[in-house]
Amino acid sequence: MKRDMNLIREMLIDIETKATREEPLFASDFCEANTRRKETWTIPQCAEHMRLLSEAGFIEFDDCRTIDGQVDDAYAIRITWVGHEFIANIHNDKVWAKVKKSLLKLGAGASADLVKALAAKAAADVLGL
Repeated sequence: MKRDMNLIREMLIDIETKATREEPLFASDFCEANTRRKETWTIPQCAEHMRLLSEAGFIEFDDCRTIDGQVDDAYAIRITWVGHEFIANIHNDKVWAKVKKSLLKLGAGASADLVKALAAKAAADVLGL
């Protein structure tokens, strides 16, 4: 499965505003309830991207498995400091548009570190720094 940076951004925004230890954000709920996005994603895509966000250190998450060990759903418990730092730069739509434009120039996927650097530069540009 390819990493989808639009999905990453949308998930981080929702996790930041909705997820708590008492009421985590489930991948299935995210897929069904998110009305702000233009794209649609499947529960397996959302669950996998939550795992990727966890591996990058952006969120704390866990998954729900069937008896045979298949991932059935996943849930985000909280966003981490690193996740907050990243989302602070990509939350603004103008900044995100600049990041996506830069990524399109590459023509291929970019590392999370490069996306973070592009987001920091785009945010600084928007702020006139």
